[in-house]
Amino acid sequence: MRYEELTSDQQKKIAACQTPEEVLALAKESGYTLTDDELNEVASGGGAWGGGTNGHCPNCGSTSYHTIHTGTVNQQNVCNKCSCVWG
Repeated sequence: MRYEELTSDQQKKIAACQTPEEVLALAKESGYTLTDDELNEVASGGGAWGGGTNGHCPNCGSTSYHTIHTGTVNQQNVCNKCSCVWG
């Protein structure tokens, strides 16, 4: 399942995760098995599945970013410091 296919409630739960381990635990308790690509994103702390951004750029840690809405539910964050895109 792609991150974009999750409900907004599920996406919020992932966004609230502070560490990749919390994302893995959430997936496990939900009965979802992450694909190899999703596991790589979680392990690296990046990508939509990465968790742990919690208002911080996953690349440089900056809290200065803006949000781009890419659809009715989808959005991406762009760091104002290093231009990293996540979400």
